[in-house]
Amino acid sequence: LFGGRIAGLRSCVVCLEDAVRADAAQQALVHLRALLAALRDRTPPLSPALFVRPRDPGMLARILRMPGA
Repeated sequence: LFGGRIAGLRSCVVCLEDAVRADAAQQALVHLRALLAALRDRTPPLSPALFVRPRDPGMLARILRMPGA
């Protein structure tokens, strides 16, 4: 998202449902937390719209508690 490889990027989708193996879901949440922090701390705060597809309601609750969510 930050490398400038996609000029004019306006949105990004993070799929944690079927694009991530069950045994990798925790690591995917770690990466999502880092992404949210990086987007929150950008100067100027020009960020793409971020859409997150959680695996289940429990994962959604964890994501909503993340800073920057």
